[in-house]
Amino acid sequence: MPRTLPPKLILLLGATGQVGTEIRKAFDREGGQGSRLLCCSRSPYEGTRLPYEGWIQLDPLQAQWPDLGQVDVVINAIGAISETAEMSFDRVHVGVTKAILDHREALGFPRIVQISALGAHTGHATSFLRTKALADELLTVEPATLVLRPSIVCTPATMLSQKMLKLLTIAKFAMGKMLVPKGFPATQIQPILGSDLGAAIVHAALSPLKTGILELVGPEKMAFGELVQVMAKAQGRNIKLIEVSREIMETFVAHFVSVWFPGLISIDQFRLLFEDNVGDVASTNALLGRLPHSTVGFWEREACGHQESPAPETPKSGEKSLILSEIQ
Repeated sequence: MPRTLPPKLILLLGATGQVGTEIRKAFDREGGQGSRLLCCSRSPYEGTRLPYEGWIQLDPLQAQWPDLGQVDVVINAIGAISETAEMSFDRVHVGVTKAILDHREALGFPRIVQISALGAHTGHATSFLRTKALADELLTVEPATLVLRPSIVCTPATMLSQKMLKLLTIAKFAMGKMLVPKGFPATQIQPILGSDLGAAIVHAALSPLKTGILELVGPEKMAFGELVQVMAKAQGRNIKLIEVSREIMETFVAHFVSVWFPGLISIDQFRLLFEDNVGDVASTNALLGRLPHSTVGFWEREACGHQESPAPETPKSGEKSLILSEIQ
């Protein structure tokens, strides 16, 4: 049966990725309550190794795993935002989850904490969110499992900020005008700072009785149109959004951009631009023991190329988070 005592050994899969890095930083800050973090990556990792960390080269899709002994918690932070012929979403999301479950008994039947994505469901039109949900479904029928579904994660040079910066650069050559598909400016997101996400995941891993599915979001809901203006204002610019036919833009992306410039945007990523990605901040509050921090300053720093974010102050009890009052 799954153990409910505080964990002694936590196995982190995907330790060098965006989310995995935030988990490692948070584990260092939070102290781990006496737990040890064993970090795994598919290839040898030569980066900075903190004193409490162990590192092991492990491809979870390989048939045989090394003997890791008794593991108390497995955190699966492996994921992909784009797929290749070799590494499809199904293989990365569903395949890795199946592999963890296949090796669970050999690991001593640890708790499993899976990092999924907000909006995942098995009937979703995009392969990314559909395979995330299929992987989650495999876990939620098993005991001692927890699925965490974060919104957009704010880490330096994250994909969304890079795409926004490209749009702002293009607008420079269009006299401050930005062509966007109809409906895009109104789509709402609820991003979360990477530091808050990492801390929430660590707290979840150290809480043996937490199971089920929890959403992880930041304190503010903001529309894409508002986000464009926040970043433009940080650059000292005025931007005018001009909405054009979504159908025309989708055809252009599907048959030209995604074919000749696949790094710009895929057709699945385009379709997600019209789907609200928001949730209930209550579970994030509960895991952190406080309000998550505002992400507005993050977007302003990204717009100006200042990627290193200072540690935000913890809001006082009952203090409301920053609202985008200046642009609403």
